[in-house]
Amino acid sequence: MFWRLNRSTKRTDVLFYFSDFQNRQKTGISYSPIPESVDPNIFAILFDYVDSQRMESIFKDVLLNDEIPQINTPYFKFWELEAFAKAGYYQKVLDVIKTYWGRMLDNGATTFWEYFDPAEKGNERFAMYGDKYGKSLCHAWGSSPIYLIGRYLIGLKPTQPGYKTFEIHPQLALLGNFKGKFPISAEGDYIALEVKDRMLTIDATKAGGTLIIGHKRISIPTEHRESIVIEGNK
Repeated sequence: MFWRLNRSTKRTDVLFYFSDFQNRQKTGISYSPIPESVDPNIFAILFDYVDSQRMESIFKDVLLNDEIPQINTPYFKFWELEAFAKAGYYQKVLDVIKTYWGRMLDNGATTFWEYFDPAEKGNERFAMYGDKYGKSLCHAWGSSPIYLIGRYLIGLKPTQPGYKTFEIHPQLALLGNFKGKFPISAEGDYIALEVKDRMLTIDATKAGGTLIIGHKRISIPTEHRESIVIEGNK
């Protein structure tokens, strides 16, 4: 059965589907006969229907539990990683992007697939909907790493509508050496970031940006490139 959340849905209605299976050490929210169903647990986190204690139970007993069937659609993998990112599991987000989408590339993908199971081999990789070659191998819904990297690993987000002001808070300890360029307006404005040998260089064409490193907040200039030495384990 499909179960829809809307504005009139009460929190108590949602928690009716929450069960603590102490003997089996499983905790989750479910609208299906499978108590450990992943999908509704993810949305319970994203829409703040659980407190911090239950959220950690969901991560421990469902989302990080290898006994629970894994998500194999890149589309819903996005919602899973959004939940991990919301709770600060940035290392997990990076690891899954590398292993899941990375293995897709290892299988010869040049665009994002509709469905990917790393265990599938040969022509079975392309079958779907009862059709031997029914799977879409160019599926825009699978392109979420583009968003996840920019929003959470680079930490770029607007603080006023239309990027009138914005901030960038990169996960430097996870990323190592890297460089990237990210659009921040329909007119072609961008912010470019590069880290090499603990030297961070940032370049922006639009004013109003703030770079966050540790507890420091640094205004991003537009008249020149800014270079900053990364101290310690940021």
